[in-house]
Amino acid sequence: MQFNEDSRYINLGTTHGFRILSSIHDKPVEKDELRETGGAKFVLSTSNLVVYARGHESCPSKELIVYDDDHNRESSKIVFKDKEIRGIRLTKKCLLVILENSSYLFSLNKSGDIYREPYLLKKFATASNPAGVGCLC
Repeated sequence: MQFNEDSRYINLGTTHGFRILSSIHDKPVEKDELRETGGAKFVLSTSNLVVYARGHESCPSKELIVYDDDHNRESSKIVFKDKEIRGIRLTKKCLLVILENSSYLFSLNKSGDIYREPYLLKKFATASNPAGVGCLC
């Protein structure tokens, strides 16, 4: 469970999908049952952008999916081959992917109303972080 960056929405992620709730009206805004099970999910403000870690029941979440809900498609995918995604943080301009011993900072690029492939800005080596704790201000 996570709030988006302006605390207007609560994102509840499960292994079968996610539900977005309004923190102001206490009503479901959106529900999506994903075919793939996954880990961390994050919604950007009031936009159509959903970022989530995809895996399967028998394998950890190693794929980062940037999903454009308005166009009903994946706008990009990043695979972390031998590393499980532990957490995701998102702002309008940056995306932080947290792994157990490293973090990756990406720039989010938008062309018109479509999000493009995130661009890697920096990779950070970190201490062991199995809970995926991180912050992006």
